Amino acid sequence: MVSEGRIERAITLIASIEHVYLDPVCLVEDVIGLAKAFPQDADFESAVFQTARAMQLLVDRRVSFSALENVFEGWDCHHYQMRVVQGERARLRIMYEFTQDGVRVRGFGDRRFHYLSSGFLPVASTMAGLAGSFSYMIRPRSEKNRHTAPTM
Repeated sequence: MVSEGRIERAITLIASIEHVYLDPVCLVEDVIGLAKAFPQDADFESAVFQTARAMQLLVDRRVSFSALENVFEGWDCHHYQMRVVQGERARLRIMYEFTQDGVRVRGFGDRRFHYLSSGFLPVASTMAGLAGSFSYMIRPRSEKNRHTAPTM
């Protein structure tokens, strides 16, 4: 089982990605969803790191994606691997849309396990509005650390 401390660090890592807009409550729910889908620490950390990496690649517009249809028309989906290994199935996904200055994320997680919901607020600027006990965890990334690689 993934510890609360690891979940907190995962939320902080994903919240630190600039130009990603995601409802803070949904961010917490999505990270908890990853913890449920990947209960082993190494798998969870890999899924979180690859999610943060995929979000940064989306912001940089360096990924392939597919357009969604029906109730999700207007949204795109990017599928990615938990571990970058030849032949590994891309079982993680991010549902998003591009904005003028970044990416609005509707949700992310394991394609087999997860549901998506989001209120679409910029994560780094809405920390005070986060409900529940996780409100102290999310901090915007400082300019000093802006270009460092994501770590857990």
